[in-house]
Amino acid sequence: MHLEPLAFVVVASILKYHLEYSSKDSMATLPLLQIISNLLNIIGGWFEHLLLLTLACGPIPTHMAFIMDGNRRYARAQGKQGYEGQAHGMIVFRNVSP
Repeated sequence: MHLEPLAFVVVASILKYHLEYSSKDSMATLPLLQIISNLLNIIGGWFEHLLLLTLACGPIPTHMAFIMDGNRRYARAQGKQGYEGQAHGMIVFRNVSP
């Protein structure tokens, strides 16, 4: 996940909120740190809700399986032997997995 777009959205939201709030009442503007704190509370509440929904789905798996299907068909479509497709699939899997 790229954080740059998320950071841009957060900063834009902070500025928009600050401008809207200060334009309604120019005498009562929130300091920027308070605005950031409020937004983090909102984001934290959203994240907590998402986490609780995830946990409500049941136990979190401790393992994962990958079904390497289609490597042989891919190789044959490329004019290669089936084992070459399986070898290529393993290389791709190693590049994708952490």
